[in-house]
Amino acid sequence: MLQGEAHAQWHELPNKKFNSEKFSNADKGKLQVKNSCVPKYESQSTTVGKSRKNEEIRLKTNRQENDKFNEIQNYPVKCTRSLPSILDISSLNENINAKINNDYYFKNNFVRKKFILNVLKVVTSMLIIILTIIALTYIPFIRQWFYNQENRNYISATVCGIFILWAVIYIFTIFLKKPRRQYPCNMILVLLNTLCIGFLSALLTLYFESHLIPLIVLGTMLIVIVIGLLVNCWSIDITRKGVLWNFIILSSLTSILLIILNLLFNGMSWLQNITLFTAILLLSMYLFIELKLILNNVRNEINPDENVFAAIILFTDIIHIFMIIMLFLNRKH
Repeated sequence: MLQGEAHAQWHELPNKKFNSEKFSNADKGKLQVKNSCVPKYESQSTTVGKSRKNEEIRLKTNRQENDKFNEIQNYPVKCTRSLPSILDISSLNENINAKINNDYYFKNNFVRKKFILNVLKVVTSMLIIILTIIALTYIPFIRQWFYNQENRNYISATVCGIFILWAVIYIFTIFLKKPRRQYPCNMILVLLNTLCIGFLSALLTLYFESHLIPLIVLGTMLIVIVIGLLVNCWSIDITRKGVLWNFIILSSLTSILLIILNLLFNGMSWLQNITLFTAILLLSMYLFIELKLILNNVRNEINPDENVFAAIILFTDIIHIFMIIMLFLNRKH
C-alpha cells in the first residue's frame, strides 16, 4: 500500500488509495520506468557513519605511512605528550593522567633511548649518594662513635626502625602506581629509599675490613657491566610470564632449601659459601631480567612513564648484590 502511494505521488496523482486496476498496461510500464529512475537516498545517520569511518581509515593510513618514513629516516615520532622524566618536573606534573599507546609510542628508538637515559641518571645519582654515605663512615670520630658500646642499643633500635621504614617505602612504591608517577611524591620516595639503604649499607661496612670495600664496589660494578652486555647480546625473550614464574618458583625453592640446610648444619663454611654464591647468582639473574625489561623491546616491558619504578628496582638489586659480595668476601678473609 505504501509503495502504491509513493508511485501515485511521483505521477502527481491524487493522494488516495492506490488501485492498480484503474491503470492500463501502458501506464503500468511508465510507472515501472519512473520507479527505476527514482534515486535511492541513504539516511543521514548512515552517511555520517560512513564518512567518519572513512576519515578514521584515512588518518590511520597517513599515520602508518609517517611512521614508516620516520623509521627509514631515523626521525623521532611526533608524540602528543612529552616523555616524563624524574629530572623533568613539568613533564611529570602535566602528563600524570595521560594514557600511552605502547605499541605506537615506546617502540620508537628515540623514546626508548630517552627513557633508558633517564633511568640510568636516577640510578647513578642514587649510587653516588650511597657511596658518599659509606665514605663518611671512614671519618675517625664517626667510626669511634659507632664502635662505642654505650651507643649499641641506640644503634640497634635505629637500624630496626630504618629497615622497617625502607620495607614500607619499597612496598608502597612497587604496588601503588599513582604516587611513583606524580611529582613531588616520586622524588620523596626516591630520596627516602636512597637514604635508608645508604644508612644500612654504611652501617654494614663498619663491621667488615675496610680494605675490602673498594674490592666489593669494583666487583659489583663488574657484575653489572657484564650483565648489561649479556642483555644486549641476548635475543631470546625471557620476560614471558611462564618463564618468569618458573624462575621465581625455582629461585624461591632453592633459597628455602639452602636456608634450611644452613640451619640444620650450622658452622659448615662450605655450605655457607655455596649459599652466598647461589644468592649472588639468583640476584644477578633478577638484575638480568630487569635490564631486559628496561633496555629491550620485549613482551612484558616497563612502560615509559615508569622511570621511578625502573630505577628503584634496578638500584635495589645492585645494592643486594653489593651486600652479598661483602658477606662472601668477608668469610674468605
